[in-house]
Amino acid sequence: MQKKHTEEPIHKQLDYVPTGRSLESGSLPLDILHDRNGTTFLEFDTHSLYGTMEAKATSEYFTKTGKRPMIIERSASPGIGKFASHTVGDTFSDVASMAQSVTSIMADNIAGVPLSGSDICGTIYDTTPELCADGTLWAHSTHSQEITTPY
Repeated sequence: MQKKHTEEPIHKQLDYVPTGRSLESGSLPLDILHDRNGTTFLEFDTHSLYGTMEAKATSEYFTKTGKRPMIIERSASPGIGKFASHTVGDTFSDVASMAQSVTSIMADNIAGVPLSGSDICGTIYDTTPELCADGTLWAHSTHSQEITTPY
């Protein structure tokens, strides 16, 4: 993103935010500057690189030590598929959200991530046994329900 010539914060310059939530909620401000060997980068441009670079370093370490890495990363940027698989993150415990996670998994596959998955049962709100059973058909899945749900 090219920062406009204004003092207005980046999060106020964005034309569209997919979730409608602030991108700075629970994260660093998008205007934070990172310095690497005299080159400055905006947080906005580098936020999702951390997970990919972490996966790359971990994969290289295990490969160098003769071990086969199996890394599942939640934060990802283009190129993650070379080093790790990806989990698409939290979903609501309802059929519509679970259907959307299938679309996210397929988008990961199109982007070159060979193994992608989602939380079965959803992670937000209580779930049902039927919803949990539907998710068990996926190649890669996790179950992260809160303790209040017996399933």
